[in-house]
Amino acid sequence: MLLDDIRERRKAEAELAESRQWLELAHEASGVCAYSFDVPSGTLQWSSSTSALYCFEPSRVPTLDAWLAAIHVEDRERVARVAEKAIAEGAAIDHGFRVVLPDGRVRHVRDRGRVLTDDAGRPTKVVGLNIDVTELVEAREAADDARRLEVISSVFMGQSVRSGDIQAFLDALPTGVMITDAARGAAYINSALTTMWRGRQVLKTSDDWNKYTAWSVSTGQPISDADWPLAKAVTSGLPQPVEELRFQRFDGSTGYMLVSATPLLNANGDTVSAVAIAQDVSEWRAAERQAQLETALLRTLGDITPDYLFVKDREGRLIYANSAVVASIGRPWSEIQDRTELEWHHDPGEAAAIHANDERIMASGVAETLEEVYTTAAGTSVVRATKTPITDESGQVIGLVGVGVDVTREHEAQAHRELLVNELNHRIKNTLAIVQSIAHSAFRGIDPARSAYKTFEERLVALAAAHDLLSESHWTGARLEDVIRRTCGPHMSDRFEISGENVQVSSRVALSISMAVHELCTNATKYGALKDAGRIHIGWVVNGEQLSLHWAERGGPAVTAPEKTGFGSRMVRQAIGALPDGRVEIAYESGGVECRVFCRLD
Repeated sequence: MLLDDIRERRKAEAELAESRQWLELAHEASGVCAYSFDVPSGTLQWSSSTSALYCFEPSRVPTLDAWLAAIHVEDRERVARVAEKAIAEGAAIDHGFRVVLPDGRVRHVRDRGRVLTDDAGRPTKVVGLNIDVTELVEAREAADDARRLEVISSVFMGQSVRSGDIQAFLDALPTGVMITDAARGAAYINSALTTMWRGRQVLKTSDDWNKYTAWSVSTGQPISDADWPLAKAVTSGLPQPVEELRFQRFDGSTGYMLVSATPLLNANGDTVSAVAIAQDVSEWRAAERQAQLETALLRTLGDITPDYLFVKDREGRLIYANSAVVASIGRPWSEIQDRTELEWHHDPGEAAAIHANDERIMASGVAETLEEVYTTAAGTSVVRATKTPITDESGQVIGLVGVGVDVTREHEAQAHRELLVNELNHRIKNTLAIVQSIAHSAFRGIDPARSAYKTFEERLVALAAAHDLLSESHWTGARLEDVIRRTCGPHMSDRFEISGENVQVSSRVALSISMAVHELCTNATKYGALKDAGRIHIGWVVNGEQLSLHWAERGGPAVTAPEKTGFGSRMVRQAIGALPDGRVEIAYESGGVECRVFCRLD
């Protein structure tokens, strides 16, 4: 179950990381740049794409003065007034301004944002997006330039438009240009427009306009031959504002363009020609659609997973939470968005602990997996979450992302298991005590049996000691060294040399080795090294899953092999032989008994 949880959590983390990369790439491609301004402290934060928009160094700390300094001097005062009004009145922000880059280039930015307030209605933060609309503005400016082409077009009157410097000039423009005569016949189409349509069609009559297939983006309706901006400019004699059209190129593909048209009038006010300007915005539209798709994909992935997904900024404010998180909190998203745990959590103590964890992780820059307690109106739950710091391009931590899973039932099951194990331990201890009492009564008054009873009681005590050790770990296993030291304790443990790897063994292995070592200790006390002034060395090594334990007696009386196998030797062999790959080798060397035990760890 735990392995499955880990795999699912890692999968969710990978999917979230991949979705975040898609979203960041889409933002970069579409020119959408996020920012936030903390009103009480006057601090400004923005994303890496915002730094790229203003050509700031990624490691540069954003400041309000640096941002204002980057705005065109003619727009700066107006931008400041818009921000002040929004904060004072809580008004939405939607305006445009120019940005001057370090190399002197000018970019056009659309600023859209809103003011967040606290429960008392006081402004706390301004959050928004800067959208690079340079291409759109330039397209509109190009449309306005159509009027300026009147002078150029007048040169064309009665002359060939396919010759001379004028044609070369128009063909060099990156914007599509079309000029018609009063009958809407195409007098000139420049190279950019031909490239945009991926082919050229002859426009001699109004019927030829039907060869150009397009739809109005605002209405979704197809454009007839009379609805083209250039045709309407000729017919009405009025300038046609910029309109966005979706069009089918001559190779069958689809694109988007911004089109405007201006009629050219003679001295009598009659329309003699018209000029249309077309800007291809297909790439911008594709990037916008991709950004919308990936944003929707991220939210869909977040909402279909039962795990908790959330993102916090550097101050611990919740800037994203999937539906599972919102449902578990029991509050609407509007009440927890852009707020810290301390501001919305039901329990202040739990909120402080969670906030401290977030601060520690972001300060260290190292991911952690930890368990946190959440108390809501629905009750108390335990969430195991992996929290990972988020860094910008300069490596500075700007927040964290978390993936969590509710482990309340797991904790309840563990508590239930512990209760059952404790009850079982209690019953086994009572059973051992009953067995000891029965043996004591059975052997009482029988002198020849006293020695046998003592041996039996010692074995029972050794079994109880091993049982106590395993009870401490709820029968999940024990350290081999602890098992051996506790077993040897009653047998003058200061005369033992114990060494080996720090290894954990299963409860079954621990009980068997404990009984085997007890029998070896008993034999050494009666006949071997512990009878005199000898010493015993116990060591072990691990090779993969195989355990090899060595018992060696030194300094005791001379040893000879017994004529027959005693109960103790049989018990050692039986205890170890019952284990997987278990076997015992006993050698009665002149210097002392040696015993080697082999088995698997688990």
